[in-house]
Amino acid sequence: MPKPVGIHKGVLKELGPSIGEASNDMSSSTYSYVQFDDGTMLRNLVAIGGLDGKLEAALKSKELVELHVQPAMQKKSLLLAVNVGGQLYANEPTGTLFFWWVGVAVMAILGLATIWVFGLGLLFWAFAFYLWLSISLVRATKRYVRGLRGAVLL
Repeated sequence: MPKPVGIHKGVLKELGPSIGEASNDMSSSTYSYVQFDDGTMLRNLVAIGGLDGKLEAALKSKELVELHVQPAMQKKSLLLAVNVGGQLYANEPTGTLFFWWVGVAVMAILGLATIWVFGLGLLFWAFAFYLWLSISLVRATKRYVRGLRGAVLL
């Protein structure tokens, strides 16, 4: 099941180097680390949409900032919201989950059909389970962002 969203508060001290990616639908920046004045450090933080700009503005302002971070299933965490200067900015993952659900169904059917072939079906069921966990994570993330009252969606 999805891990709970972590809320980190403090004054930003430093943003590590970032790698930016852009597609037709979305842009993202992956920061190698984000460090607070108290020494707290978040590693491999992905900021989607316009949140990377808000993060850099929070670093320059030296104000108290609040970061809402969704721990991911891999080594990267996702920045969902930034509260700086009393204003909450958020971005939720976009897109449909239809093809992910189709993938779960296909993997489950293939698993059932190939279970007799040296247990190959178990591998397909494991893939289906991993896809289902990914869908659960995306749905929980969308619910969390939609539940943020007064947030400006970027």
